[in-house]
Amino acid sequence: MSHTDPLCRNRISQALAIIAAICISTGCSPEATGNNSARAENGAAADAADKALLADAARIADSSGVSSDEAMRRLRIQDALGETIEGLGQRFRGRLAGISIDWSKDAVAVLLTGSDSVPDETAALAGANFSIVYRTGARATLAQLLDASQRHLDDVRRALPGLQGIGTDESTGELVLHVFEPGGAGGSARARKAGLERLLGVPMRIETVPGQIRKQDVRGGAEVSGGGGACTSGFVVKNTSNTTGIATAAHCPNSLTYTGLDGATHPLTFVTETEDADQDVQWHTSTATEKAEFYADTTTARTLTGRRTRASTSKGNEVCHRGITTGYSCGTVDITNYRPTTAEFCGAVTCDPVWVTVTGPKLACSEGDSGGPVFASQTAFGLFIAGIFTGPAKGQCSLGIYMSTDFLPTGVSLLFAP
Repeated sequence: MSHTDPLCRNRISQALAIIAAICISTGCSPEATGNNSARAENGAAADAADKALLADAARIADSSGVSSDEAMRRLRIQDALGETIEGLGQRFRGRLAGISIDWSKDAVAVLLTGSDSVPDETAALAGANFSIVYRTGARATLAQLLDASQRHLDDVRRALPGLQGIGTDESTGELVLHVFEPGGAGGSARARKAGLERLLGVPMRIETVPGQIRKQDVRGGAEVSGGGGACTSGFVVKNTSNTTGIATAAHCPNSLTYTGLDGATHPLTFVTETEDADQDVQWHTSTATEKAEFYADTTTARTLTGRRTRASTSKGNEVCHRGITTGYSCGTVDITNYRPTTAEFCGAVTCDPVWVTVTGPKLACSEGDSGGPVFASQTAFGLFIAGIFTGPAKGQCSLGIYMSTDFLPTGVSLLFAP
């Protein structure tokens, strides 16, 4: 469904041709030829990984206002940070108010309740010394914040009719309420803060947003279209029988045709979908050969080599996404436990606080981007689902929302390169 990077194919072919020429003149053994071929393939894979990092680093540098070298350094470090973040979450589960990355200080900031101090630590990651800094005195744990938002959700909805979603700011230990209040500067919503904070019993703040959350299901790595609409294909997946297919968002049409960037089309066969409190995903099979690849731009297919779980993701992670409408853009993870509150987002049920938001001054999202890949380099973070946007240009997407890789359909997993 996607296609091998032509540059990589050419380089492998060139390497094999050189090996063959050497063997003709020197009489090398078949075993030696095989070893050299493997080395050529490994070199091509490393080259592809470097190209993916360089491309993302350039976009992130533009979005974050840092140098390309700094963006590259961040990507390498955050790739090594996943297990550390997940481990910290488990270690301080009873006191944890939040975990966030502070790139300005090369630190992971861990916010805890209580006054018992924890000595700061240092971790060697990707050749850099990264600090783990502990701050105490938070007024509520992460679990208490999420519990308060669940128990009082109906009350908050009544008080704030324009409520779009609730999440936590893990750098400050607060609930964050996103409210769309047309025709004003949000003064009416913010005037209710004191009363709502008393009701919730936890720290909170209200932020106004320039639009309503919209699922992006009008045009559809590559386009998947049908039934009067279209979306973006996400990642190639497989089930327990090793049947492969392509994933996209469940709110996209069920009868779809895949259109590759080369213009080739393949009819898709719907398998299953789930659209509920924590999932918005469907997958399809085809008669084509599905590969462990995805498109970040319109020229190069990237090989998928890994995934990031929600537990190993934190505020401050740098990620990118591709949508068939807006193309390739990047931003920063802001909230990892977002609960969209619009009536249609999770169908007939209340959303769970498991969705992930992305923000950034150069982030782009619009209708048609749904189902597309969210990634960093060759690592899958999730499927892009919805956003708040005023247009398709970079900088007009104030909030993107993705579904983590944790919530693929039961029995379905991502297909990785062997």
